[in-house]
Amino acid sequence: MTNEPPKWLIFPLEIVERELNGKLLICNEAIKNGWNCIIGTEQEIVKSLEFLPTGLFFLKSALHHEVPYIKNLQKKGNKVVCLDEEGLVQNNIEYLVSARSTPETIKALDACLFWGSVQKEAYKNAYPDYTEKFHVTSNPRIDIWDKEKYHEIYQETITDIHDRFGEYFIIPTSFGSYNHAMGKDGAMDIYKAGHFITKDSVAFFESYEEYAKNIYYGFVDIIDPLSKKFPNTNIIVRPHPSENRDPWDELAKNYSNVHVVFEGSVTPWLIGAKAILHCGSTTAVEAHLQGKPVISYCRGFNDPEYALEVPSKVSINVTSDKDVLDLLDKVNNGENINDLYPEVQKGHDWLKGWADSIDSYESTQKIISLFNKLNVEPCSYKLQEIKNLPRLNWASFKAFIWFCLQPLGHIPIIKNLLPFKIKFGIKTQKYNKKKINNINPDEVKAFLQITNKINQTPLVETHILRKNIIALTASHD
Repeated sequence: MTNEPPKWLIFPLEIVERELNGKLLICNEAIKNGWNCIIGTEQEIVKSLEFLPTGLFFLKSALHHEVPYIKNLQKKGNKVVCLDEEGLVQNNIEYLVSARSTPETIKALDACLFWGSVQKEAYKNAYPDYTEKFHVTSNPRIDIWDKEKYHEIYQETITDIHDRFGEYFIIPTSFGSYNHAMGKDGAMDIYKAGHFITKDSVAFFESYEEYAKNIYYGFVDIIDPLSKKFPNTNIIVRPHPSENRDPWDELAKNYSNVHVVFEGSVTPWLIGAKAILHCGSTTAVEAHLQGKPVISYCRGFNDPEYALEVPSKVSINVTSDKDVLDLLDKVNNGENINDLYPEVQKGHDWLKGWADSIDSYESTQKIISLFNKLNVEPCSYKLQEIKNLPRLNWASFKAFIWFCLQPLGHIPIIKNLLPFKIKFGIKTQKYNKKKINNINPDEVKAFLQITNKINQTPLVETHILRKNIIALTASHD
């Protein structure tokens, strides 16, 4: 028996509801292969870097502004890989490459993982000098979207949802391009904050905003006929984390069967729904893989220049509210509307190029197999609570500076004189906090207990290092 210390796999999460369960599934497989894992919110991981072991950092993106962060991790002895959580749904493959990467980001990474072969080929064409870094693994979220295997994880939550809302349709919104949480120009400001912009790309984004505006109001306007036609069915609006939910809350006040809810993972809400109504949402792919009726409603027209190809391909696509109501009426009458549209199955076959493993659910195995080959150095690390962070490290210093600058954003005369980067930074502080939710240790334990049983993997012990940072190791019981 060897006394060699373990390798550490570390996950900084941006949006807990989106990323947590998929990353826990990787932890499950990693621990089976002798790794230890640490999972935490990105904010807390960054603040606690000096108190964490070196190992392999698994990032959710590698945008241009994140290059210094990546290099700092590597300087401390870590390897860094990325699987872009937003690497599935974009306007087109060229936009995906230009918006989500630069030569500097690809050069900085030790490995770059992709949802499917389509993305990998596009990156190979864009960055031919770095092809050895590119690997198709799919995303562990795909594994969880299995129609049957992992439904037990969510059964209690689904029962609770049905107790509260009964039968329901769900509308997962994705209109941050127009209805952004940072205000009217929020999405454009984020876009301009990158260093990859060109006049053409800004012009495209501005025209896309107009397209998104039409789609957004199409959904606002359809709430009334939906509520009236299906008075005994609830309508759940789940706003995207990037969106301003206030208009949806105000709209819902007018209807007893319309509810705006953003709680936990979207998965149990999709499983429990009678149908999903969306336009350009990643949840369309998840719901499709669960065998749900998925309707894409783009009012008036579905412009191929702006339409998000992947979710459209796995949906029944309509452009009028009458078509939406007719389809949902069929669902309410017990019809399987997927059987009426052969393009749904064609879309499933097409999807295999964009999302590998959709029929085999082997993403976690592929990821850990790759990680085992990356020559990550083992690291001795004492598991204990991180009690006292230094009062003044770089992360806390930056947070303090932005805190001091916040009042300036509320004084119009001064605000207009501020450089763009300062104005943008002030706006993003509140927005970033909105996206960060806590990691519940009890929910982590419950998830791992069920997946241990399903996959017959070793039992896992959880160790709370500090709020929102949890270490996971093999149990010695």
